[in-house]
Amino acid sequence: MLLITGGNGKLGRLIVDEVLRRAPDAPLAVSVRDASAAADLADRGVDVRQADYHDLDSIRAAFAGVNRLLLMPTPAPDPEARVAEMIPVVQAGRRSASATSSTRARRKSRAWTSRC
Repeated sequence: MLLITGGNGKLGRLIVDEVLRRAPDAPLAVSVRDASAAADLADRGVDVRQADYHDLDSIRAAFAGVNRLLLMPTPAPDPEARVAEMIPVVQAGRRSASATSSTRARRKSRAWTSRC
């Protein structure tokens, strides 16, 4: 199953809509901070899971049974804050994940390599 984090965000919603358009029968889950705000996704057959990047237990629970992950960091302008959000994903044991990036995107971020 594919899980997209940040399913209530601007880019997250666009990606979820596109996945549903292209593969309407494929199993899809989203993790969101406020599950009630994603009720419309649940109505469309998406498995809505509550998770917060700052709560490792919620991340582990949300990622249960997931074999593909698209990580949508929050729009924190500080690269250190964005990396801090990704660390629980690594700690939750995700071996295969893709992440979006637009703020100061670069191949070898010192913030990432110094913490992982």
